Amino acid sequence: MPSCRPLSWRGVRVSVSVRALRFARIMLISLLCTGALALAGIAGAGAPAATARASAEGGASAPPVAGTEPSQTKPAAPQPRGSSAGNSERGTAQSPRSLLPTRLRRLLARLGGGGAALIVDERGVVVASLRARTRLVPASNVKLFTTAAALELFGPEQRWQTRVVTAAWPDTEGRVSGPLYLVGGGDPTLASGLGGPTAGTGGPTLAALARAVRDAGVRRVDGPIVADASRFDRLTGGPASAWRTSIWVGPLSALVVDRGLAPSGRNFVADPALATAQRFRRALSQLGVAVKGRETLGTAPADGRELAELASPPLSLIVRVTNRDSDNFFAEMLLKQLATRAATPGSTELGLRIERAVLQRLGVQPKLVDGSGLSRANRASPSEIVRLLRNALRRPWGPQWLRSLPLAGREGTLRRRFRSGPARGRCRAKTGTLTGVTALSGYCRARSGERYWFSLLANGTPTARARATEEAVVQALADS
Repeated sequence: MPSCRPLSWRGVRVSVSVRALRFARIMLISLLCTGALALAGIAGAGAPAATARASAEGGASAPPVAGTEPSQTKPAAPQPRGSSAGNSERGTAQSPRSLLPTRLRRLLARLGGGGAALIVDERGVVVASLRARTRLVPASNVKLFTTAAALELFGPEQRWQTRVVTAAWPDTEGRVSGPLYLVGGGDPTLASGLGGPTAGTGGPTLAALARAVRDAGVRRVDGPIVADASRFDRLTGGPASAWRTSIWVGPLSALVVDRGLAPSGRNFVADPALATAQRFRRALSQLGVAVKGRETLGTAPADGRELAELASPPLSLIVRVTNRDSDNFFAEMLLKQLATRAATPGSTELGLRIERAVLQRLGVQPKLVDGSGLSRANRASPSEIVRLLRNALRRPWGPQWLRSLPLAGREGTLRRRFRSGPARGRCRAKTGTLTGVTALSGYCRARSGERYWFSLLANGTPTARARATEEAVVQALADS
């Protein structure tokens, strides 16, 4: 008979066999082992969640995307259909857009210490930057400020008139008994229309103005033709040419024809207003209108009789030529026109004061000394240029102004650049070039539909490297 061991429980004596006690111990050990294994499995399953929480709370998380600023890191872009990103069974390939900041940052580094750049997306989030607040010489990117200020102040439909005035109406025989005043309105597009190398500029012509005078009944002028250029001051140049006529611009005047070129087209005239009067006399002569006196300079009477006038193209068209072709002459003439809103004669210096006030309304304050960007004393930063581009969208003239930038591979100063690749036909940008200075600022509509705004400035970077960098950056934006 098996031995028994007496046990006591709350004063009750119980007899238990040794074999039963051993069986109970074995069962207890089994239960304890099974419980331990179950707890280990639960802990293992919770580890990924714990890791994810640590990453979200700043633990061992992935580094931010290269090329973005800490406060402006872009959220993950939604993946297109069919993408393998996010599917563990098909790999972890990244889309071109997700790689774009890193790629741009490497490209911008090629500009070296003399470079500055800013690239933002549609929402204004920084995609890549390089000393974006550093002010550098922007070259012809200055024209962006000049043309934006002109549109803000005058509106896209503004036109300027060239007028013909007399002190008294012609008599019944068509005779003007005094001077014939040719009054300039500061139209940069005025052409002679008399043939020769300066014909075909697309603006109004002196020939058409002469026909209007003849149609008004004038057959003879007994006095001189007086050239009135009093709307602008007498300085024919800007600060880059010590206020004298620049070979890169032409003579500035409120009364100037054919951009101030001589009839040969090989040099500029000394006095643009007087030269315009001489060509007007020739246009009248070809129509049989005789002029007795010689050409001279003067001012038309305030109460004079207007015989004829000829309007310039609208400002929107003048702005388009200025930005598309980087036209220095148009830009400097527009700057003097800005001054006339406050007072006449319009001058470069007064125009700059008016421009500063207008640009402040547009949210930018660059340091400018001319209208074309020829002076190396101009200063602007990529952040100021991008801000101007984006703020223009809020203005009624903004879309028209943005379309005035040349289209990559097709128009103006970009016609011979971006001849192939995704940027062709997708990007518009204003160029800028001086010796040792390159600039390119504008926007791209990428393959993905995203719009990017950019400004790239380089001072002292080898020109070939700077331009290659510009083109690589813009192609990358268009391809994203």
